[in-house]
Amino acid sequence: MLQKVHITLTTSARQSAQSRQEVLRRLQAISDLHDINARRLDRYGVLSGVVSADLVPRLQVDGVASVDLDQLQRAL
Repeated sequence: MLQKVHITLTTSARQSAQSRQEVLRRLQAISDLHDINARRLDRYGVLSGVVSADLVPRLQVDGVASVDLDQLQRAL
């Protein structure tokens, strides 16, 4: 089952485009993260995308402050 997630980057990871891209590369290497909202990542430091539900716990990597499940999808 797919799950929409919102991944908040740490303050240090948000500081530069290079840091944001490094975290994104790490996340994509360990998961099937797709449908990423790049504008939200650049603007707010929040990465929103879709991932297999069983991979959600693996998303907590260096540079990630929190991983939250989409509230609307969770209610369905």
